[in-house]
Amino acid sequence: MARLGRIVAGCILLMLATACQTYPRLDVTAAQLSAASPAIRYDFDVEEAQLRFVRELGVAAQSADDGTVDLLALSGGGANGAFGAGVLNGWGERGDRPEFEIVTGVSTGA
Repeated sequence: MARLGRIVAGCILLMLATACQTYPRLDVTAAQLSAASPAIRYDFDVEEAQLRFVRELGVAAQSADDGTVDLLALSGGGANGAFGAGVLNGWGERGDRPEFEIVTGVSTGA
């Protein structure tokens, strides 16, 4: 009986150890990294950042081809942020996701 207990304990430890493994990460080029990073981050607790955002909003409004500013606001953290990312990926794969002048978010949604 003691031997069976050691075997079961060993199997459990083996399963726990393999659960800690991760997939190998692919190399990311500098171009991919800069394309994935947000162009501007704002700390709205700072008044200067608030003013900068308003200026950037004005620039986006002037540069919009159709005279409107399309803004996408994503929020939510954890699984909610992952859900938003999945929606955006699916929307892009479908082929009718519009171009946004401003994309903003909070936490994982950012």
